[in-house]
Amino acid sequence: MAATQRKELTEFQLHEVIAAYKEGFETLPSRSEASPITIKRYLHKNNIYGRVGAKKPFVNAANKMKRLKWAKQKVKWINEWENIIWSDESKFEVFGGDGKRYVWRTPQEKYNPKCLIPTFKSGQESVMIWGCFVKNKLGPLVKLEGKITANVYVKEILEKHLLPFINNLEDKENYIFQEDNAPIHTANIAKKWKEDNNIASLPWPAQSPDLNPIENLWDELERKVRNHRPLPKNQDDL
Repeated sequence: MAATQRKELTEFQLHEVIAAYKEGFETLPSRSEASPITIKRYLHKNNIYGRVGAKKPFVNAANKMKRLKWAKQKVKWINEWENIIWSDESKFEVFGGDGKRYVWRTPQEKYNPKCLIPTFKSGQESVMIWGCFVKNKLGPLVKLEGKITANVYVKEILEKHLLPFINNLEDKENYIFQEDNAPIHTANIAKKWKEDNNIASLPWPAQSPDLNPIENLWDELERKVRNHRPLPKNQDDL
């Protein structure tokens, strides 16, 4: 018996596939007579694979403009970045599954807006930590417990952990402290503490955690947590 002949896509069907794959692979077979295997073979031939959708915080139009303005102001920065103390809080959640959603795209389309998975704040059981780093030097990692007010932020984080870290840096007066616009960071008591301790602050655009390189450290730490066996089942395990 002769082997089953592969059905090739017509030129029209090829254009249909390219136009439709961004809507999701599941819609493709209904838009052509080709089988899913044939469609996958064509997509792979054109370097289009199912990949984990890159996550990026939702940003409204006004904040997009502010982010762009901020970036343009610093487009010529090179050595200046080495003097930034990057900081952030991060939440490590207890939940099942890897939370991954897949999109069909080429390698160059990782950050194409149509291929991104918007992220929003969630409220699952979790552990909150604060950390910082500058250039190639890691700062303290602090577990945050209870309600974190501006007073707690100043006394338990800035006073106890950030200040000693800065004091141990050479040429400490040259460093600039980065933090986002969370209310505890922008409260008058926090501003006054930084002024009293001669700590300069880096202006920061809203909805911009993706601009902070400390996110790469959080990602690595989260991977280690997810790969740890047994998986954490509660806050104490985390």
